[in-house]
Amino acid sequence: WMALSRTAQEDPDFLLPSRQSETDEARLAKALRDDGGGCPVPLLPSHAEIARGYGRTLTEMKWTPNKILALAKESPAPLHRFVELMSRVPGYREDPFQRKTFLLALILRSRPEKFLPSDGSPWPPLLDRHALRAALRWGVLGEPDMDLRGRLARAEAVPPAAEEAIRTAAHGAVARILGTAGRSVPEVYALLGGAREWCPENAAPDCDVCFFGAACARRVDLKGPFGRTTAY
Repeated sequence: WMALSRTAQEDPDFLLPSRQSETDEARLAKALRDDGGGCPVPLLPSHAEIARGYGRTLTEMKWTPNKILALAKESPAPLHRFVELMSRVPGYREDPFQRKTFLLALILRSRPEKFLPSDGSPWPPLLDRHALRAALRWGVLGEPDMDLRGRLARAEAVPPAAEEAIRTAAHGAVARILGTAGRSVPEVYALLGGAREWCPENAAPDCDVCFFGAACARRVDLKGPFGRTTAY
């Protein structure tokens, strides 16, 4: 956010769809540079490709982010209309769980400006990397085979079918939590996302304070299956 804020001040037009459609790796690396001047973002070519696809699609459809919000607000179901519109946009349309789209909608709805109004529509489980890692460590998949377990422990890329299976199982587990707990998606999302504080990816977990307790399989060596998927 700090990098993008700085870029918006240096080059206010950088985030316009027409400019994003022309983004290359060098420009993106400059926009996302750290304090030392280097760019720590992995797989930069794929990020640039997605940015260009996003910009070209919005340009071709004569859409802007504000236009998308305006179209959503005209609908009696703004949330679902927003998700429907974003499902046409590269960077969002690739994920069958539409995780990024619903998370963006949650952010827009939660902002003080209320960019996206509430309409009572149901929300699906929202899985960020921390919730997905927690689900793996609970044991929602059973015991992974040795090859997959090794890849997950080393945070390596996994075969697409394995990644889909992991995300599907975690999605189902969180859906059951939602159905049992009687809590809202934002509440459960905040709770699972907060697991990174006591069950971090690259440090020893503090199992004594974890709210899953004895229900967890404690496969604490496992990390998320991020190879780094653009769908995520």
